[in-house]
This record gives sequence, C-alpha cells and structure tokens, in this order.
Amino acid sequence: MECRISGLQRAKLAASLVLILAAALFAMLHDPTRMDRIVGALGIAVLVVITPFALQQVFRSGPTLTISDAGIDDQRLGVGLIPWRDVAAISVVRLGNSVSGRFPVIELHLKDEAAYLRKWPIWRRAGVPLARAMGTAPFNMNLAWLTPGFALVFEYMKKYVEVRQDA
Repeated sequence: MECRISGLQRAKLAASLVLILAAALFAMLHDPTRMDRIVGALGIAVLVVITPFALQQVFRSGPTLTISDAGIDDQRLGVGLIPWRDVAAISVVRLGNSVSGRFPVIELHLKDEAAYLRKWPIWRRAGVPLARAMGTAPFNMNLAWLTPGFALVFEYMKKYVEVRQDA
C-alpha cells in the first residue's frame, strides 16, 4: 500500500505558504504600528521555519508512506524501512484541540526504539521528551494529508501487527 499527498492537499499547502507570506508582509508594510511589525516579523519567522518542510511535501515525487510485507517506510520519519519484526504493536492517539479538531494518528511501538532514535539527527531527538510528556510515541504517522486515509491504512496495518489498546 502506498500513501501520497493528493493534488488538492499540495495546492492547499502551497496556498497556505503564500497566504502566510502575504499576511506577514501586509502587517509589516501597510501603515504598520509597532505591534503590526512584530506580528509580521513573527509570521516571516514561522514561514522560514515551515517552508522547507512544506516545499518537501509539495514537490515529493514518490509515496510518503509505503506499507508492505517487508514493513513500514514513512519518508517523514527518516529512518528507512522498519521491518514488522521490529514493531511490537500499533495504537491510535487523537491529537489536536477543540479549535482545529482532533485527528487520529497511528503510533508505532518499536521493540528497540533506541536503535531507530539513533538514526535521527539531534534536533529531532530533542523532541522525544515532549512527545512522551504528551503521552505519544516518538514514532507516529499522521495520515490527515495522505490518501487513502487513516481508516484504510490502519486496517491494512492490523494484518501485520497487533493493536495496543492501553496506549
């Protein structure tokens, strides 16, 4: 099973980048007060941080997530193929808030998590304590922007590994 970002999602992501840039520039340049300049500068700073990730998603040519008999390869995780034998279980956690809505995320509970964490750069490993403090596994897959979507992917994964209910 291959999961990709749909053309509509790519367009939404690109439009979001343009909208953030336009709003930040408007705040900074259109008869700005000091607060407008600060908000505009913060918008530009956020844009600088998210643009590399967003452009990577917009221009990705292959699948973002591949699930096969061999295992899971989520390009966003950056650890390569995770064989099923290394996955102890999967679970579902709902992330988000009352404003943006809560969406399901598939967590991978790995038998030797440390071995995969070593493949991450230090800046990415720095977020692991935050993920644990939020009650989530460091290795999780958000399928909100991918087709065919959460339900089909989760059902497909259950063929290969057990579902942890207590997560």
